[in-house]
Amino acid sequence: MDIDFYMYTAPTLALNPYLLGLLNAVELARCAWMETVNHLNQASDEVWLAQMGEVERLEIQYRAHQDQLCRYLQQVVVGAYV
Repeated sequence: MDIDFYMYTAPTLALNPYLLGLLNAVELARCAWMETVNHLNQASDEVWLAQMGEVERLEIQYRAHQDQLCRYLQQVVVGAYV
């Protein structure tokens, strides 16, 4: 069974302060995580090992923001088709 994707139109996603805040939080968390990793890549092994907990915390924060954004987008998209 072939699905004709052209017969379905996706609703336009309205930008609102909450969505913009989520997008900003994801980007800020990604930048903090990657800047820390890049900085530590130039450090000694001892410094890297000492800061692994901070790198892990920043990655977890980044992933949590991504998950929150994905859940919001899923709610918006599913809600548009209900």
